[in-house]
Amino acid sequence: MEIGCGSGNVSLPLAALLPHCTFTLVDRNAYAVQLARKRAEQAGLANVDRFLACSASEVGPIAPLA
Repeated sequence: MEIGCGSGNVSLPLAALLPHCTFTLVDRNAYAVQLARKRAEQAGLANVDRFLACSASEVGPIAPLA
C-alpha cells in the first residue's frame, strides 16, 4: 500500500518488478488516483488492484486478498 501515491510514480514501477505482490494505491486527490489507474491499465499491471481516492484516515483495515 502506498498512501499519497499521486500518479503512481513509485508504486507502478515496483508493481512491474514484483508481479507476485499486490498493490493498493491511496491518495486524497481523485484526479491523481484516476491517472494512476489509467497508467496501471496501460502498463498491464493486474497486480495493482485497489485505487482509493480518500485520506489515509479513511482507509481503515485492508483485508488480504484470497
